Amino acid sequence: MKNTFQKTLLTFAFLLVANFMMAQAPQGIPYQAVARDNAGNLIKNQSIALRFSIHDGTASGSVVYSETHSVTTDALGLFSVNIGGGTSASTLASINWGSGAKFTQVELDVTGGSNYVDMGTTQMLSVPYALYAGTANVPGVAGPQGATGPQGPAGATGPEGPQGPQGPAGATGATGLTGSQGPAGATGATGLTGSQGPAGAAGATGATGATGATGPAPSGTGIVTVSGGSLQTPAALSGDVSTSGAGLATTLSTSAATGGRVVTAINASSGTINAANLASTVTTQGNTFNGNSQLVQTTANGKLPALDGSNLTNLPSSGGGAGAIQCYAGISANSALASGAQELSFNTISANVNSQFAAGAFTAAAAGYYLVTFQLYSTYAAVTANNPFLKLNGVTTYYGSTATNTNMQTTTQCVFSQIIKLSAGDVIKPGVWTSTANATLQSGASTYFAVFKL
Repeated sequence: MKNTFQKTLLTFAFLLVANFMMAQAPQGIPYQAVARDNAGNLIKNQSIALRFSIHDGTASGSVVYSETHSVTTDALGLFSVNIGGGTSASTLASINWGSGAKFTQVELDVTGGSNYVDMGTTQMLSVPYALYAGTANVPGVAGPQGATGPQGPAGATGPEGPQGPQGPAGATGATGLTGSQGPAGATGATGLTGSQGPAGAAGATGATGATGATGPAPSGTGIVTVSGGSLQTPAALSGDVSTSGAGLATTLSTSAATGGRVVTAINASSGTINAANLASTVTTQGNTFNGNSQLVQTTANGKLPALDGSNLTNLPSSGGGAGAIQCYAGISANSALASGAQELSFNTISANVNSQFAAGAFTAAAAGYYLVTFQLYSTYAAVTANNPFLKLNGVTTYYGSTATNTNMQTTTQCVFSQIIKLSAGDVIKPGVWTSTANATLQSGASTYFAVFKL
């Protein structure tokens, strides 16, 4: 097989030389060879199949052209074909011979079928590139620059060109001298009257006049003159004394117990009553105690009293209306307090409107303002600080005042009292922060949690 291939190449090269000596390069490459079998025997008078492939760049490069031939050998096993004249999807003219080296691969099927056996691949040398030279149309290398010729005569003057565009405006010149003053114009019409100016400052207060003579003492029934809360003229009063005026109507009655007069009936639509001695049968609503808008009157030192009902205003015990107590709870037994923040669980319930208090938490049944108050009474084994707080919907939002015992104290109280605006469904729960784990919360009336709806 190797001898056959070598003879093929020799014949192929010879034919190329013969054909490319023609005046014009043909679009075909003659190929002639002798076919032999594996034992070296001639394949005579037999139809065989050939496939030629041209590779770009290297022997295994991409195939840029491929074709097949069916041919019959003669009595010497010889056959001849033209590469470019077989069955192919393209032509030799489509090959870019100037893009680099080209390699021809020959494949043979001695049975005339398509089971080709590779006979080898050989680089195409200079002679086949005459095909490229016939179509390349590439100019030769430029020659050297020639010497400069003599200066030719000046040409005739050409016609005048069109006028150019308008140039930009020049800079503004300097300001001229001021002219002489012209004559005065005629006086214009009178303008409209302006708006009224602001009032002037008030004058100084005049001197106080002389005091008039004292008038006669009043007698009988009639008007009693009062100045600064005191009767200006002594008067003997007997029976009930009634007063009336804008927003106030009262009745004063004699009290044997106090040796003076007390208010037994009052109807005030506005204002504030200070230091009033009210009888037990007097009903108050929307009151102001001590000038602090308190619903529950505090003790002299500003703390809430024990919540036993004796210091509450006239509040309904149930029903959830304005001023109603919503819940009141305590603890059933003494309990130790851990250090840090902790929620408190009041478990003895003596008032619980609409079951709003459960599991130590109060849930508002309706929106509105609520007075939330609780007091913690504790005993201590060492110096400890307590700070009550209130959680709103699980978030610590309000803090009370801190109570700290000293080395001389064994008990202390801390109080939380806030008016809070709640929405329906809001949940509040009391808690306390303790500085050390030395406190024991005491049961009883001094430790309680209460909510009022205002």
